[in-house]
Amino acid sequence: MKRILLTSSVIALGLGAEVHAETFAERIEARMNAEGYTDIEIDIVDDKLKVEGKKDGRELEIVYLSSTEEVLFQNVEEDDDDLHDETGEDSDEDEDVTQSNK
Repeated sequence: MKRILLTSSVIALGLGAEVHAETFAERIEARMNAEGYTDIEIDIVDDKLKVEGKKDGRELEIVYLSSTEEVLFQNVEEDDDDLHDETGEDSDEDEDVTQSNK
């Protein structure tokens, strides 16, 4: 009987950690949506949760330790996608438009 209880407890603990990670990911996604972030991507690998999102021409990346919800890494950079038009080419506003008259 003790062996069955112990096995059940170990299985429950393992599943509980995964459920906790999913719940934490859902909370992070909801918070980012509420703050106006778009293109939110969340990846969970082992006990790390990586979140990326875009807002106001900037891209935010945060890596959390899921078990403690501690921030391990955070980075904000200018969103490179804003420098390209829909064709994937550089937009005219970023190009040097000086012309020479020959």
